[in-house]
Amino acid sequence: MDDVALLVPIFGIVFSFGFAAFAVAIGAKTKQKRWEALASVQNRMLERFGTAQEFTEFLKTPEGRSYMLVAVEKGEGGQAARVLGSVRWGVVLAALGIGFITLSATVENEMVVPGVLLLSLGVGFLASSLISTRLARSWGMLGHTGEGEGQSIR
Repeated sequence: MDDVALLVPIFGIVFSFGFAAFAVAIGAKTKQKRWEALASVQNRMLERFGTAQEFTEFLKTPEGRSYMLVAVEKGEGGQAARVLGSVRWGVVLAALGIGFITLSATVENEMVVPGVLLLSLGVGFLASSLISTRLARSWGMLGHTGEGEGQSIR
């Protein structure tokens, strides 16, 4: 009976790290495929122009500006996507921290330390996303609703 009780946490730890490694590998592969597809589209687009002068003229048109804006936003993920990712992580870590603190009240007192750390990380991510959003808006990087159409790269 003691051997089985010892195997449960070991299995849980190994499974958790294995799943995390699997998720990271899938995410990296997906990101790599997205980058390859974007590079392929951009290469085909550049091949259509004979000279750098023709490409420069294209970029001066509204279509060229919108093409570059889309390419930059897709390539970098955009400011909004980064802020949303930060919010997601903040909510998940805050919820996990609250869960640990709640668990410490019912089961063991040793759960308070990881609970407070995770809750602090979650609140930090949420604060970071709020500050990033406000700074991006004040710097003109993140348009308000209805804005951003027809803007050129500065």
